[in-house]
Amino acid sequence: MRIYRTAPTCACYPSSKLLIGTLALFLLCAGSQKTQGQTCLPTDTYLTGGTTTSKAGPPTLQIVAIGTSVMWGNGLREKQTFRHQVADWLALQTGRPVELTTFAHSGSLLVRESASGTILQNPALAIGDLNASLPTVDEQIDCAAATPNSPNPDLILIEGCINDVGAEDIVYPWTNSDELESKTIKWCGHMAGELRKIKTAFPHARVVVVGYYPLVSYESPIFGWFGTRRLAKHSSKVHAARHPADRLQAKQQKPRHEERGIIADNSENFYQDSKKALITSVASVNESTVAKYFYANLPEVTEEDGTVTVDPRFAFGASEQHQWSIPIRILFFWAILKDNKYWYRQPLCKKYVDNPIDRLVCDSNTAFHPNDTGAIAYAEAIERAVPPGLIAEWREFHPPDPFQ
Repeated sequence: MRIYRTAPTCACYPSSKLLIGTLALFLLCAGSQKTQGQTCLPTDTYLTGGTTTSKAGPPTLQIVAIGTSVMWGNGLREKQTFRHQVADWLALQTGRPVELTTFAHSGSLLVRESASGTILQNPALAIGDLNASLPTVDEQIDCAAATPNSPNPDLILIEGCINDVGAEDIVYPWTNSDELESKTIKWCGHMAGELRKIKTAFPHARVVVVGYYPLVSYESPIFGWFGTRRLAKHSSKVHAARHPADRLQAKQQKPRHEERGIIADNSENFYQDSKKALITSVASVNESTVAKYFYANLPEVTEEDGTVTVDPRFAFGASEQHQWSIPIRILFFWAILKDNKYWYRQPLCKKYVDNPIDRLVCDSNTAFHPNDTGAIAYAEAIERAVPPGLIAEWREFHPPDPFQ
């Protein structure tokens, strides 16, 4: 049995039913953002594998999903996202109902100290598809802990830092590789602090940290709608709008092969640096006795030069692409290379996003995100990261003795 519930549009305002809990929630939100209302309620909840807990049945396993558009699943219908797939898998493996509570949303920053991001607060708070810097991943942890009737999670899925680095900068052909490395190590290294925060708020939870992948590889084509030249033009347009000082540079073009090489190298470097920072973050919070924190590694291959990386055929435009492409709107009613929620997102972008550059990003914000195949790969990576012994522990359930 599957039940979908989408959170209503809301800000931090009092609830007559849960006054004390809501007051704490209000103070949290007011402290984190004084000028605008901030939602602390989930962007999505999902129950699978049964109905709500009864006295006779096994208790519901609780999953909390925190992160950015990768965790949210831009372009995917909810049932296709890897967070929903993991919930279904866990229900099947344990024979227990599983409730997934999602705070992740598109555009989220990891921490407020980052200077990236343009739209501060999602103008339609309940719509996780619209890009917004806030609430950050850091604040989503606070929200999960402070929301009235907050779940006590058995498993937390967390992802974040790519927006702080800047996805457009990774595929911008003029990005300085040393600066990219510095930003990646800095912002992805912040994950250690977020895991320590989770450890304090949810000491009994198991946590799986989700990483990234090379956006572009040398298997990505140079020409055509899937080509890196079109990608470079798109990223240059976005970069120039957000960095006016670089506008003249963004109008220049490098030779196509050189352009693809720079983007592929920066993508690979981001993958390697972010993976190292996230794995180090996980190791820093694990206790020596029982590991509770895990890193979900996507399938890797070893290339001829010895580099261990995600299969380059999975990259943008490559033969086994695991990512969405940049959609192209042809007519009012027709588009190509579109994702599964393209026509759902378009009226939202038109209604809520006024700035032209933000509208451009909103229209195409599924590019580089896991497509259907990529979501399956992510779900399987998370499932591999969860120890079999933990599944067995969750599977065992002893009904309470009615005579005690």
